[in-house]
Amino acid sequence: MSKQQVVKSLIQGIRRDLHAYQQLGQLMLRQQASYLQFNGEALTELVSRQEPLLSQLQLSAKQRSDMLLSLGLPGDKRGMAILLKRLPSPLNMQVRQSWQQLETQIQSCQKTNQVNGNLSASYGEVLRQLKGEPDYGTALMQN
Repeated sequence: MSKQQVVKSLIQGIRRDLHAYQQLGQLMLRQQASYLQFNGEALTELVSRQEPLLSQLQLSAKQRSDMLLSLGLPGDKRGMAILLKRLPSPLNMQVRQSWQQLETQIQSCQKTNQVNGNLSASYGEVLRQLKGEPDYGTALMQN
């Protein structure tokens, strides 16, 4: 693949990832609502819909890193910053905007995931209490 094709593929990947992270963010917000509604069926369905997106995004990040390396750049944010500086002006602005949107979307998903993790722990604790099972901390102290 020529360097021009690699750059084109990188740009397309950023746009695909932005769309995928937007989908993931929506699913995660629905997951959050399902925790608050104690809707186990919806939680199961939402997690199963997130898994392929997460796999796709993980693969895409690896491919982006590999493409940056193939251009002789670091395979991380630093490499992307260098690439953005080297792109011609009109393209530079478009790709920079897409990259910034992607970074913002990733941060948003990370924050939502953190909240969902806390809700998941609370959800599990409430379910244990409803079943009459001791919580994890109490069970450890009794042994």
